[in-house]
Amino acid sequence: MTFARINNVELNSEAEADTFISNFTSGKFREIFPEAEILISIRTGPSSITSISVYKNKKTADSVAERRNSTIEGLKRFIKSLALTEGKVEILDLKKDSGVGTF
Repeated sequence: MTFARINNVELNSEAEADTFISNFTSGKFREIFPEAEILISIRTGPSSITSISVYKNKKTADSVAERRNSTIEGLKRFIKSLALTEGKVEILDLKKDSGVGTF
């Protein structure tokens, strides 16, 4: 059962959101969560970001929970609000040779 975690984050400022995104694109999150099959970060507003991580199964997702909590704790001073949700991936349809990849 493919499993996903979704983090909706509102940061204190646009500059802090920029820093968050630069950490994501520098590979820092891949280093923290190597078990994730897919890592996506979407800028949903000047200071808001939705991040999605997809794992092979819930057991694998649960195995990184302590690291996730530690990472969030380390970023808490930058975070205005945070909503975490998770669930079974019902549809995952990636177009073959779509050109979508690391940005």
